[in-house]
Amino acid sequence: MVTPSKSINETPWYEKLIFVAAPFLIGLSAWLHIVLPAESDKGWLLYAARMWLQGQKLYVDIVESNPPLIMWIYSVPVWISLHVSWVTDYGALACIGLVCSMLSILAGTRLIRLHPAFAGNAVRQAEFTLLQGLIFIFYTTQLYFFDRDHIFLVLTFPYMLRFMPSLAAEKLPVRLRVLVGCMAAVGFCIKPHTIIVFAALQLFALLREKTFASLLNLENYIIVATGILYLLCTLYFMPEYIWTVVPMAVATYSDFANFGSGYAYLPPIFISMGLVFADFRPWYVTPYRKDVYYFAGLCLAFLIYALANNGWGYTYNPLYCMVLFTAGWMLWEYDWLKREHKARQLPMSRISFGIRGCILVFLMQGAFMLMYLFFMSHAASSLRTPCQNNPECWRQEGPFIGYTQEHHIHSFGTLSLDFTRWVMLLRLPDVRWDARFNHLWMVPKLVHRGESYVTSHYWILDYVGKSLADNLTHNKPDIVFVDSSPGFMGLVRRFDYAVFLSRVAEFRSAWSHYRYADTIDTCGVAMYGIPSECRYDIYARVP
Repeated sequence: MVTPSKSINETPWYEKLIFVAAPFLIGLSAWLHIVLPAESDKGWLLYAARMWLQGQKLYVDIVESNPPLIMWIYSVPVWISLHVSWVTDYGALACIGLVCSMLSILAGTRLIRLHPAFAGNAVRQAEFTLLQGLIFIFYTTQLYFFDRDHIFLVLTFPYMLRFMPSLAAEKLPVRLRVLVGCMAAVGFCIKPHTIIVFAALQLFALLREKTFASLLNLENYIIVATGILYLLCTLYFMPEYIWTVVPMAVATYSDFANFGSGYAYLPPIFISMGLVFADFRPWYVTPYRKDVYYFAGLCLAFLIYALANNGWGYTYNPLYCMVLFTAGWMLWEYDWLKREHKARQLPMSRISFGIRGCILVFLMQGAFMLMYLFFMSHAASSLRTPCQNNPECWRQEGPFIGYTQEHHIHSFGTLSLDFTRWVMLLRLPDVRWDARFNHLWMVPKLVHRGESYVTSHYWILDYVGKSLADNLTHNKPDIVFVDSSPGFMGLVRRFDYAVFLSRVAEFRSAWSHYRYADTIDTCGVAMYGIPSECRYDIYARVP
């Protein structure tokens, strides 16, 4: 039995507040996504896309461990910034991300109107729309906004709604189904690990319908056809990714993963899920109940997806978002139960304390990150308008920016496992990063496994050494920053990358044109305001 829909006038004041606060938070978050420069992975991907558009060959002149789809997507905002002088690449990227988020929200809202608990209930539909906006735009921090995993979640979310138990049998307009299928196809192709969630969705359909015919639908046809076409295009246009980068990543990338600290993301998730289901009563029957188990299963699928990834924070973002969405769904069910029991004059214990607490914790976490980014926007403005002929200003912006500006460096190379520092330098005028790799993610595995592993996988060391040698010989960067930080990624203290790579004759010859010039002993303050212990030796090119 579904209770009659309520109007906005019947909504309690504290729920009406949501219709004021949520649009404000979403709008403020959208503005921050646009004005704050891209850091970390997004900054590198934008740089790689720029180099590709300027003539370098992807997976040859610039090597990236991600499949090419993310490069194709990021090349769009870069192309816009190259042709419209007042538009930044990160601003255009954020705008594209906001458009995709709004498209996903509109598709999701169109689908939820067919749900028996939402049909004819304008307030519930508006709340659903705002919840999607809060998850996609407000709760997702600027660091992860429209990065690979955020793209995956945003574009596949309507597909997940399409096949929830209450909507799977509904007949939808063909245009809506094509839109949902095309969005999901791009989302599932963004990285190989997404097949885990896709397989989980097919498993849910099989368990529910108990027939393979449930998998034969227009949306799945579009996804499978797009995936095959994508693979064929990659094989034809960028075979180096399949035959060189993938084997190298399979052999070495695991030791660059962040599994240890990545597990720190799990306790908040388990606590949140405990709060979500603290008042759960399996014997209740509601119009939301079949979908509760479906979304709980999706949370499990995203947990497996996160654990199968590399352990870095952005891989857990879809899981956090799905837990928050499940919390909102459970809150609607609890609200329905209270109204139903009150109408029937049935006793009911106090419920939904845990679920409201869970949502409050998520919103507080998102608000804290929003305030942090808001105050960081002043620092971002200084990056957009760098210091002009002011050495003291350069030093205040960081030792790397200070050194580069003070010594009039126009190009630099790197031998490092970190790349977040170099992305900031790219915002300086007339400074070029001559990088074949964003970082040497293949080195830790070669070092950890010892000489026998290096010998059996010498082709990797040979490939990296020759690639870097070609870069140093043809591009001739003014300086090279060599990371000698203590024990990063389990490497020995003061690990010497140059000595290790000099096993390759071509690199040894190219490196002979560089001499030690200086050392940066401290990197100051790193991301999120945490002091960073590091040491970089600077080698300058000699005639």
